[in-house]
Amino acid sequence: MNILKNNVLNEYCVLIDGKYDLEQINTQISCEEASFSRFLRSKILCSGNRSTNLVVFGKLPPDFIPKEITLLKTIEDQPRDTVHIWTGVILADNKTEAVSAYRTI
Repeated sequence: MNILKNNVLNEYCVLIDGKYDLEQINTQISCEEASFSRFLRSKILCSGNRSTNLVVFGKLPPDFIPKEITLLKTIEDQPRDTVHIWTGVILADNKTEAVSAYRTI
């Protein structure tokens, strides 16, 4: 996981390799959020013949950890007691997947 800093609105980017499955990507996002940040969005970054997920996080105040986040394929139903926060495309298992992110209420 590589971290790229962006001073705009206290956002920063983390590169998450597309070789990981969706469960592993969820774990990486949750681990990053445990360091006082929250998932904002993701996009696929292409550089030459290599693609990866460019995941954008926003910094939060110290001691604030957001509630659990879950990324699911868009064909799956929204989990109970969650709110939809984002829909887009990521690389998972080296394939493009349409996913939605939900956060526990």
